[in-house]
Amino acid sequence: MIRVLILFLAVLPTAAAAQTGMDRMGSARSVALALATTGDTFDSGIHVNPAIPGYTPKRDVTVFGRQPFGLAELRHAAVAIRLPVPGAVVQTGAGTFGYEAYRETFVTIAVARRLSLGTSRALSMGVGARYQHVGIDGFPSVQAFSFRAGLLVPVLASLTAGVRADNLTGSSIAGEPLPRSLSVGLHYRATPTVNLYTDVYKDVAFPWSLRGGIEVWPVAALAVRAGAARFPARFTLGTGVRLGALSIDISAESHPDLGWSHGGGLSLTW
Repeated sequence: MIRVLILFLAVLPTAAAAQTGMDRMGSARSVALALATTGDTFDSGIHVNPAIPGYTPKRDVTVFGRQPFGLAELRHAAVAIRLPVPGAVVQTGAGTFGYEAYRETFVTIAVARRLSLGTSRALSMGVGARYQHVGIDGFPSVQAFSFRAGLLVPVLASLTAGVRADNLTGSSIAGEPLPRSLSVGLHYRATPTVNLYTDVYKDVAFPWSLRGGIEVWPVAALAVRAGAARFPARFTLGTGVRLGALSIDISAESHPDLGWSHGGGLSLTW
């Protein structure tokens, strides 16, 4: 418990921003790209822009785990599954953060639909809901619902723009407002093996944040990733291995004062 208190004091200036960022963590790939995936067309996980599943309809399951600064008390894990249904794609998942004395648990569901723009292009729209439960040892548990929406639009053959809004209803939990944010992002496919990402992210309670990432595939089965962001400042690295339907991803994120956090995940497509 002492370690947790020390850590909390160390990151207090960015604690709420980090909480917002936790909503965006559902794959090691996204973390390695500094969470700049609002306009992404590839990523899978509980965290994604709710429009992404409709843009790339497929069946997959993604598992993610992260333990910041090596502390078990800050462990974060999530799982998500995406399934096409007639006329739409449904994604649902669950996650957890914390330990026995403090535990956040959340469950999400989203529905996305792809809409044609003429004969060669299509946009995707998605909406989602999130149930969050917080349990603190010795206190009554609390829970809340929040809602989100997203849009993914092809601008050019190699450029996609995304918009995502979280906590549309301004929900709160135990009297404290849940993070409420808007992000706008771009995914630029510079070459068949190089992807560039950028996000402008704004939480209503904090200054705007600029995020960016790059993903390079030097060979067909191997990806190398890096990213950076401001407020909170972060630098990220990662790699991914694709073995047929199975993808294995690893990420590392640097905090300017506390050092590195590592994460990993698996994604299976069928």
